[in-house]
Amino acid sequence: MPDLEKFKTSVAAIARDAKEETGAFIARLKSLSAEEFLRLSRHDVERLSLAQYIDVARAIAPDILPIAAMQAADPEPDKPSFNWTPRRLYAIAISASIALGLAGFLAAPIVTEAVFDAPLVRSQTVLDWPACRRLTAEVDGCVYRPTQDLSWDYVAAMLEMDRNILHRNNAHLPQNMVPRASQLVVWRYQGHLEN
Repeated sequence: MPDLEKFKTSVAAIARDAKEETGAFIARLKSLSAEEFLRLSRHDVERLSLAQYIDVARAIAPDILPIAAMQAADPEPDKPSFNWTPRRLYAIAISASIALGLAGFLAAPIVTEAVFDAPLVRSQTVLDWPACRRLTAEVDGCVYRPTQDLSWDYVAAMLEMDRNILHRNNAHLPQNMVPRASQLVVWRYQGHLEN
């Protein structure tokens, strides 16, 4: 406990010294002429609150300042209307993410309809066709290269296509399986081929 008492005594002494130093500083400013006061550094002027500034100005030039200005209360210090703390930035980021996600979710059907309603156009040479990344029901107008031998039934099920259409589009492949690293053409006849 003796350390706590020493600490409290030290804090009280520092506060008392600061108050005395501020009082001496204001007394020194009140003794200046108006010209000397105007030549003070910005740092010295910023140390004063509005009430202290008015008190010093009233002492230096009592006949220049209007009475109403001297009686003005010390307003709130100028603070930005919004404080950019990390917590608020995090909340804004989360809100923006949710809003963008919701907007994307709501706009997805419109974008999908606009993109996929455009007719699919491919060249008659499959060498120019893009690669299919996967065998899914959504792929069309692309070439798939399997990494292993696949059965035609498996390929038809994954693509949700008729096996006979697959065979017709891939007459270059054997009838019993789709060999590894071969070119499997996926074409659903929903677009058109051009030269």
